[in-house]
Amino acid sequence: MEEENLVFYFIFLVLCLIATVGGYFVYSGLLYAVNVETKQKVLKNFRVAYKFARGPYKECGHLFTEAHSVAPNLKTFAIYYDNPQQVAPHSLRYCVGSVLSDDPQAPKNEELMKDFEKYGFKEVTFPEMEYAVCTTFPFNGTLSLFLATIKVYPKLTEYITERDLTAHPVIEIYEPNQIKYFVPLSRQEEFYVPEALEVEEEILNSESDIPSEKEAEGVDQVLPRAPSSKEEVENGSENSESSYEKVSEAFDEE
Repeated sequence: MEEENLVFYFIFLVLCLIATVGGYFVYSGLLYAVNVETKQKVLKNFRVAYKFARGPYKECGHLFTEAHSVAPNLKTFAIYYDNPQQVAPHSLRYCVGSVLSDDPQAPKNEELMKDFEKYGFKEVTFPEMEYAVCTTFPFNGTLSLFLATIKVYPKLTEYITERDLTAHPVIEIYEPNQIKYFVPLSRQEEFYVPEALEVEEEILNSESDIPSEKEAEGVDQVLPRAPSSKEEVENGSENSESSYEKVSEAFDEE
């Protein structure tokens, strides 16, 4: 009888463990349906404190920690500039930091920016997004970040590829309970921080910046198409204009 009770309790504990783990996965976004769409004027001018870096995207975590330590109450963000299937891991460009303000009329907090500057952060203001490919994902802990990587990026890439859009870079904004994703369809060059533009030509001209087949297969996330030249980033491109026209015409028809 005692052995039967022990077996019963063991099975009960195992089921509870499975239910707890399963519930945590669901809470973190496992079953979340990623809905990708194109929106107009989704984000106003926003001012940020940022740090630029190069290397595998998975190594950007310490920059989030730094930004959060300076201003815990501010939203954090990241911008990813390169496609890991086109650029070697050590050359991938990104910037991470905090959103100082998303209200163009709000006065600057000079003291707060000084705090960021002490830790090597710089300030830049990005323009309003006229049109962008957008989606969201729950943000309920570290597991949400892992699930977002494997659920969101394939959907973004599929949406952009099927519609033959030129969209870059990928912008993530982390709010208390969700991650917002934006991929601009126009004025893309204005979302590149100066440091990203400075190394563009270096990446294009260096064979060592081309990922090996093994590296390309093992990337931790897939990004939409990256710009193919420095001129495209600085001056825009015919493809970008075409994407802008496609989307604006669709909105006009509505």
